[in-house]
Amino acid sequence: MKAAIAAYGIPESKVHPIPAYSIQYSEEIPAVLPAAVEEFLTAHEPRLFTYSLFRPEFTMDALFDAFAAVRERYPRAGLLLAGPGEVPEEARATLVRLRIDSAVLAPGNMPHAQFLTAVQRCDVFVRTHLRDGVCTSVLEALGLGVPVVASEDGLRPASVVTFAPGDSQELANKLLSVLGDLPRFRAEVRLPEVDDNLDREVALLLRAGSGARA
Repeated sequence: MKAAIAAYGIPESKVHPIPAYSIQYSEEIPAVLPAAVEEFLTAHEPRLFTYSLFRPEFTMDALFDAFAAVRERYPRAGLLLAGPGEVPEEARATLVRLRIDSAVLAPGNMPHAQFLTAVQRCDVFVRTHLRDGVCTSVLEALGLGVPVVASEDGLRPASVVTFAPGDSQELANKLLSVLGDLPRFRAEVRLPEVDDNLDREVALLLRAGSGARA
């Protein structure tokens, strides 16, 4: 990202990428969930959670194919799809074709406390983005002790179970592996060391402000 911004002619010395996730990042949970989400979580087991959008980089077709394979082993499995407010017609047709339409709920964007509560209530957090760097939602799931299965982008934390981006078969295999031994994978979840990025951001803004006044 720094290199891309510098390509516009901005000196690299003026570009300071700071991760959004910080040691102060917290929320009071559990929060009361919407009735539809609560009913969905109660009705399905195991429960998968993903934060995705219907854009090519999220490889939703691979996710749905993999989830269909999971449903063959676990007929009561459910996939909570946070983010999109509605499922496009083409994607809905895919869900019907795979016979998983009743097992996928898209509640839209959720308030942060509800988001974290839903993640904590699920068995596996799934991240299928092709290349999303050190993803905040992945760190959130790890911080809650939830196993994460995510596409390999070279930057995933050590305890994340990775699969080749866009490979639905490998994703299905990894999901089935984790679901088949949940106690072990839960015990292996580790949140990597997190910096005080809020302090870094404040310090940078104060330095910038001092320089402008000078």
